[in-house]
Amino acid sequence: HDRLQWRVGATGVPLRPLLRMAVVSNLLPARVEPEVAGLDPDGRLSSVHLTLPRDHPKDFTMLAELDGVSIEPHRGAPGGSNLQGKVWASRHGGRVRANGESMTMAIPNLYDQSLTFAAASGEVGWRIDGGVTRVFGRDLSARYGEDTRLDGAFDLKLDRYGDDNLGLRIGVANARASMLPAALPAKVLDQGLYDWLTTSITSGEVISGTFYGHGQVGQAHSPEHFTTAMEFRFRDVNVSYDSSWPEVVGASGTVHIHNQNARVTLDQATTGGVELPGGQVEVA
Repeated sequence: HDRLQWRVGATGVPLRPLLRMAVVSNLLPARVEPEVAGLDPDGRLSSVHLTLPRDHPKDFTMLAELDGVSIEPHRGAPGGSNLQGKVWASRHGGRVRANGESMTMAIPNLYDQSLTFAAASGEVGWRIDGGVTRVFGRDLSARYGEDTRLDGAFDLKLDRYGDDNLGLRIGVANARASMLPAALPAKVLDQGLYDWLTTSITSGEVISGTFYGHGQVGQAHSPEHFTTAMEFRFRDVNVSYDSSWPEVVGASGTVHIHNQNARVTLDQATTGGVELPGGQVEVA
């Protein structure tokens, strides 16, 4: 240490007791305690460097490296396990730069099940301002399976005295139709539309697609409070529109989805042995 500040360094530090100590010692604001408890972080910091000004120790800064850290989803913020990367933090906020393999992410407001990525990277930050905490992600990218690529961003506002709001974008490329049940956000799509998309599209490839969502989140809000839109291009897809119709095979085109409505635009397809030059199908 010097006359102005203390510096502390350590390796192999368990994360959970470190955060509890930060709350008890008032290094973190008292209002953060329920958020820390809700996230229930676990794992280790392979290294940590803490700087505390002698006159104002609450104005600390921390740099650490994550080693298989896990957090639980909480109030719309995603959870995950085997998180790897670097974290910078202070009393007022911080950011995590993740980069690793075999990382799992859970977003229960959107998906029924967790997603495990072969590789993932990106930055997640947070900012504490009075009764409002913002959590935001940018430059997020991941590889799912062998060839599927995902990218995205999100902005979550957690308000102690008002509604929690989430805005996000998720992009996907090179996905097989068999992956739709895992890739589509079942919690915010109309159930009938989700069932149709995941059962009627029996094979083929999603070349690229983007999902947008915005609205209020949390247990007190129903899916009607969350607006969704999606567009994805597909090729060589087989679709069973209805049991009384012949299957459409070798289809290429685009699907547009807004809330519970979908419009399928076909560039080409074959059904009942007849080649279709194009057309549209509305699903509502």
